[in-house]
Amino acid sequence: MGGLDKLIDFLLNQLHSLLPFRFIYQNHNGVKYRAGRFIKVCKPGFRWKIPWIEEILTEYVTDTTLLLPTQTIPCKDSELVIRGCVGYKITDVGDYFNNVSDTKSAISDNAYKIIRHTLSDLNYEEIKKSEFIQEDVAYDIEIILKSLLQEEIKHYGVTINFVSLVEISKTRSYKIWNENIRLES
Repeated sequence: MGGLDKLIDFLLNQLHSLLPFRFIYQNHNGVKYRAGRFIKVCKPGFRWKIPWIEEILTEYVTDTTLLLPTQTIPCKDSELVIRGCVGYKITDVGDYFNNVSDTKSAISDNAYKIIRHTLSDLNYEEIKKSEFIQEDVAYDIEIILKSLLQEEIKHYGVTINFVSLVEISKTRSYKIWNENIRLES
């Protein structure tokens, strides 16, 4: 049966390639490629295409959230385990498809880098209450993270709505090291 499923899948894809049009749904935007080259951004609605020569790829352009995996961050007074969440919206689907290979991973990686760099200079209490005071001015950590991330990924065609720290906890680090163990060849 596995072979029949693959054959049906192949035939449906070829039928899709043969159609001279494509519908783009209201919550999507698309990009049109002709012979592999970017032609234009396509808005929702009925769109013509040349079969086998042109292809229209689509992506959701509604608000999306990305839950970041847990990371361990050394800060001033301890080591913390932090999990973040990033809310974003695709604003330019052409940049989204053409400027970076895997945009979601790139957003996640940049958010990691910015969270680690920003929070490593703070202590646990400042991070826990989500603000710190420097030269008698209070700064909201999440607003700072949002603006730094937006600046870092401005050419991805994405607008950052928020960066939130959803889990923050202290951790103990256990490192076992034995100087007597040596590997010999």
